[in-house]
Amino acid sequence: MLYNVAGINPFLEKQITVIAPLKERVTSGTVTFRLLPSFMLQLTGLPIKNLVANFGTTTNYNLITNSVVSTTNPIVNFTTSGTKTFTFTVTFSNNTTETLTASMYIEVPPVATTTFRATTAFPLEEDFVGTDGITTETAGNIAFQGYNETTETKGTLEYRTYYNLVTNDGSTQSKIRKEIIILDGYDPGDGRKIYTESLGYSQDKSSLYELMYYDHDNNPATLKENLVEKLRNAPYGFDVTLVNFPAGADYIERNAMAVVSLLQRETAKLEANGSTEKIALIGPSMGGLISRYALAYMEKNNLNHNTRLWVSFDSPHLGANIPIGAQENLYFYGYKGRKDQAKIKFDENFRSPAARQMLIEQLDYVQENAPYPTDLMPNGTVSNGGNNNTNFRQQFQTRLNTNGLAGSSGYPQNVRKIAMINGTTNGTKTNTENQMFLELAAFKIIKYGQIFGTPLQTKINVARIEDRFMGTPYSTTQTFSGKAIYFAGWNNNFPYAINGIVTRTNINPRGSMDNVPGGTFNTQGIIKDEFDVALNEQIPGRKSIEWRTYTPNHAFIPTVSSLAFKNPNFNWSTALNRNLVCDPNNKEIYFDSYFAPSKNEEHVFVSAENANWLIKELEGNAQVPHFPIGKNVLSGPDSFCTNATYSFNDVCKIPSVPVWSVSGNIQIINQTDYAVEVVKTNADAYGYAEITATFQNGQKLIKKVWIGQPYIFGSNPSPAELEYFVDVNLCPVETQTLCLGGDTYENRKTICVAGLDSNSQWEIVKLSGNFNWNRSNNVLYIHPYTLGQISFKVRVSNSCGFSNWVTFTLNVDKCNSNGFLMRGDALTTYMIYPNPSKDMVYIDLRDQNNLPEIKSKVYGELYDLMGNLKSNVEIVDHKAVFSVNGLNKGIYVLKIYINGNEESHQIAVE
Repeated sequence: MLYNVAGINPFLEKQITVIAPLKERVTSGTVTFRLLPSFMLQLTGLPIKNLVANFGTTTNYNLITNSVVSTTNPIVNFTTSGTKTFTFTVTFSNNTTETLTASMYIEVPPVATTTFRATTAFPLEEDFVGTDGITTETAGNIAFQGYNETTETKGTLEYRTYYNLVTNDGSTQSKIRKEIIILDGYDPGDGRKIYTESLGYSQDKSSLYELMYYDHDNNPATLKENLVEKLRNAPYGFDVTLVNFPAGADYIERNAMAVVSLLQRETAKLEANGSTEKIALIGPSMGGLISRYALAYMEKNNLNHNTRLWVSFDSPHLGANIPIGAQENLYFYGYKGRKDQAKIKFDENFRSPAARQMLIEQLDYVQENAPYPTDLMPNGTVSNGGNNNTNFRQQFQTRLNTNGLAGSSGYPQNVRKIAMINGTTNGTKTNTENQMFLELAAFKIIKYGQIFGTPLQTKINVARIEDRFMGTPYSTTQTFSGKAIYFAGWNNNFPYAINGIVTRTNINPRGSMDNVPGGTFNTQGIIKDEFDVALNEQIPGRKSIEWRTYTPNHAFIPTVSSLAFKNPNFNWSTALNRNLVCDPNNKEIYFDSYFAPSKNEEHVFVSAENANWLIKELEGNAQVPHFPIGKNVLSGPDSFCTNATYSFNDVCKIPSVPVWSVSGNIQIINQTDYAVEVVKTNADAYGYAEITATFQNGQKLIKKVWIGQPYIFGSNPSPAELEYFVDVNLCPVETQTLCLGGDTYENRKTICVAGLDSNSQWEIVKLSGNFNWNRSNNVLYIHPYTLGQISFKVRVSNSCGFSNWVTFTLNVDKCNSNGFLMRGDALTTYMIYPNPSKDMVYIDLRDQNNLPEIKSKVYGELYDLMGNLKSNVEIVDHKAVFSVNGLNKGIYVLKIYINGNEESHQIAVE
């Protein structure tokens, strides 16, 4: 019998040390490296005595000295982009050493070309700050009295003009002639400046200039372009002015009055320079509301704004959203928990005038005169923007909508109005209602003795967080649960403990604002990072901090809000894949045109596509709307024998009149604006053909159609054959071996056919072996019952006739998921099987006998082992297919959610 002997270790122990950065890529020339005690995981073995790091430069940094982690965070400047190798020299407690390496890609943003123009006689950039900006003393600056204020005060702003490099070369005083003004958005505390003084131009996210960098060619390997530099170097020679509001969370109306003064000042400059050009005004985020109010105010009061184009960039015209659970979180720990940092964050983000004007849903119960309330807040409903008896949001919405010319609903009229948004219009949600998005359990580990030399210890739960998104309309959700225990010196004295649980009813009939399509923001990620730092500071000694759930991102600016729907009283998750300005006399929104992406993006994210669309508008070339076009808007047969007609029956489902083109095996014999008739180029033409509709904004819709009778793909399709597939994901390339018995759940061979239609008929002839078959959705399933070889032949028809017979011979073996599928836990109802040749992962819910009743949406999420969300997976009719192409090699975790339960599967990407 094998048994333990006291004092003798039955295991051969080895020690391995792994050190790595927690980011694969950093877009900055200046990187701060931080080592927190919580980043160190040591289960057993020799402790680290000293740790010296070299980050690919000539300088070494002592991260750990005599077992003490340094509180100094090295700041390393990199001058070139590329993969940098880091070296770590470890000295253990027994004075043995080990050298480890790790790598990270550093992308150094390009230096603006104007940096090299500092020797010019006259500057090519000019700052208007301090007394040179728009101040309380500026003539014509209009004062504004806030809703809870007793006196009027004036807003201020500062700006920098980047002069065009077509008519300005620095030899004479630079002048504006064709100006674009870009405003800042919500910025409490004025943490985001125009540029970083120490660098001349910013290389960090704290400046407006740096935010203008974007991936102009959708290639992460190439250097990004800066939109400011692209515009000032363009043939038109734009002058670009970046505007900062020092009071970045003040009343929107007050900052708008400062913009009124700015527009008047810049108009006077243009006139003095002899330019007849008008201004283009771009308002990202809250800047869209500020600019909207300013332009409409000037029109209402007969003031010349001299503006030709107004761009609203993901602006919350119908309100913004922060999950009420996140608001409760900060309020709980900041006010009831008496944590000043959380209290400051809450006040900055949720109690500033601008926040209370924009947030759709806010905590009603915030005690103005009690800094540390005894209760969290009452359970029940959440209003759309109240704070005690002063409902800022309702007052602001009324003022916003009644501003401007009569009948304008507060939108400027004497200007072209376009919107760029970051939320999609295809109905894809950002998350799921009632979903847990943060779950924390933090423990203090206390030793209380030992037995036989083994330390005895216990864990005390000192902090807990459970945050959920709001549920569906009129449903009730526990949005927040929190707990904290505060020690005095950690000697088991408990000065006080706090607990809080909040249950809320969603009274918003338009949906759960946390989950609707829209531009996203990661409030929960900010909270998570803040808690990591705070808990490490406040829990001395040994601890365990477990983030059991972290779902990044939530809907921040709902798509319906950023598009400014005239009638928003509908479910905001409804797909909007249509031209919302198709009828110029009955537009659904207040804009003349708009750009919507195919998926939800980060708030105010600049892509190559939306930047190119915007630049054409700035150049004076009006663009039709850009939005995800539905797959089935072009009607016509999926296959034809000789000729066929294809048409757009609903012209408001496409952006504009298309330009038609076809592949070489068919030709156009007749066409109108919205229809085209095609015919085979010759009698032998066979296979897939393409019909392409190209729209004015550059979008293309390609329809693949089949010519002739069906084609059956054999057991090993050739590359030439695979070109026939409409969607290779629907027909995975499988092995020649079917599995019988073992741990496999179902055995099948999928016969892949191109050219099926509604008239298709199958014929199958058994040649040898014991098997059966059935059909589902035009897929033929083969089920073997004994070991050995089976053989059969198949043919299939469409309206053009039958295909040739194709014979299949397969081996039936007793195997354990080596045939063609990979199975997870034996109790799961899901099967997941990757297709390595196509980088696809398939999910099939097939256990129909044991399938529970589906009571909620079934969906999945793919994470890497660091907890970073890589892909959202929507499961429809119990099936899903998604690609892992582009992911690094390694193990990933696929979480599947059904009826509020979660199951996990590991996916190996080779």
